[in-house]
Amino acid sequence: MKIAKVLIFFLVVSLFLVSGCTESDGSIESSPSTDNNVAIGEQGILFVDDLDEILVAVDEDALNDLTDASVAQDSIGYEKVYLEGRAFFVDSGTQVQVIDVSWATREVRILSGSHNGESGWVPYEWVVAE
Repeated sequence: MKIAKVLIFFLVVSLFLVSGCTESDGSIESSPSTDNNVAIGEQGILFVDDLDEILVAVDEDALNDLTDASVAQDSIGYEKVYLEGRAFFVDSGTQVQVIDVSWATREVRILSGSHNGESGWVPYEWVVAE
């Protein structure tokens, strides 16, 4: 069942990367609303449209590997990161605190659920204000 979730997650991320990077006229998409910009020290939730569970990478290298696999449409590579324990699932709506930021990513501390207290990395747009 988890492998099916990884594959669904892979498909959603791939569609996001392919269709979400540009506007319908081909121009680069504007930055997200500041309402969803959760800064270091602030709390928010993890949310991705149409997903009940969200894959969180344990470190930046794992997130980079997940991103590379998504872009390459490499489902085996994507699955491998999860199966190696370099990523874990949390429920959509899981409460988090942003503890570090990079250009397009956020490191978050999980504040609820079975991974409470753990940290991991996600794309910045997945961390939204409550």
